Amino acid sequence: MEKWYCRILVYSGLPDPYWEISDTLAESILLDFDSLPFAEGETFDETLTGYRGCILKSDDGRLWRAFNGLIELNDREKISFRSDKDRSFERNILMTAPPDILYKEMIDF
Repeated sequence: MEKWYCRILVYSGLPDPYWEISDTLAESILLDFDSLPFAEGETFDETLTGYRGCILKSDDGRLWRAFNGLIELNDREKISFRSDKDRSFERNILMTAPPDILYKEMIDF
């Protein structure tokens, strides 16, 4: 059984909040990932402050970062990007957050 963690990238200088989710929940988030189109030549704007997306991470080291319609997958061997124009992947990660971590207004995009 894998352990899965989510993190919201929101602070600079302080630790970002994170929480654990179940295998079942992680699998449901990843269900449509492989069908999303590749986003060649795109990357994140690393100069932003405030909310910078969210992360889904497995304990085997794979990491998905989603922000503003773009998803980065780092599978320890390579990094690839997918397009998520409706931001459903990002929203699905954020919806798993405990209520004391995330405010509804943060996912109204």
